[in-house]
Amino acid sequence: MRTPNRYRYTGLSVAERKERRRVALLEAALDVLAESGVEAITVRGVCRRAELNDRYFYEHFTSCDELLGALADYGLHARLLPDLGVRLTDAGSDPAKWARAATEATLSIVDDDPRWRHLIVNMTATPALRERRDNAVSLIAQLMQSAAEELLDQNDRQAQLTSIVLASGIFEVVVRWARGVLDIDRAQLADYLVDLLVGVGNIANQER
Repeated sequence: MRTPNRYRYTGLSVAERKERRRVALLEAALDVLAESGVEAITVRGVCRRAELNDRYFYEHFTSCDELLGALADYGLHARLLPDLGVRLTDAGSDPAKWARAATEATLSIVDDDPRWRHLIVNMTATPALRERRDNAVSLIAQLMQSAAEELLDQNDRQAQLTSIVLASGIFEVVVRWARGVLDIDRAQLADYLVDLLVGVGNIANQER
């Protein structure tokens, strides 16, 4: 059961109340997106779901497209990256463990909370989401490049090109899996991606 609004903000500072409303709007948008699709994302619909007055929407966003972009950022910075950081720290300098950590963190955000599947498969639906998709692929590629340079001692250009190819391909595979196009379960997909990353790393080591 939802907590009445008058109790949700008791004892909070102005900044804390504002941030809580922002998160409430993002979570509401994720709910609406999962239940009814991108077309159902409206100011009134999201605010109704968040149990907030419409004016609070414009406290944070100028449009629904901006809201969707912020939702993608929220998934990346509040969900994926913190989990990824913990997993990579535990993985240490072992390339196979690093590949497993990165793969499991990526798949977990899609699989552990089914609502995020609907965002992933709609990452080309609006200009803001397309921009976030490109940013996500670039970030994944940068992380892979850093790992290749540190763990595999690849040169900058080789690591950069390999990372871009892998990041783009893996992102598309995850999108297709999230859509249900691929007849494969999470464990099988994780094993495949880990084997792919480790295999590419082994080839790079042999060519040095």
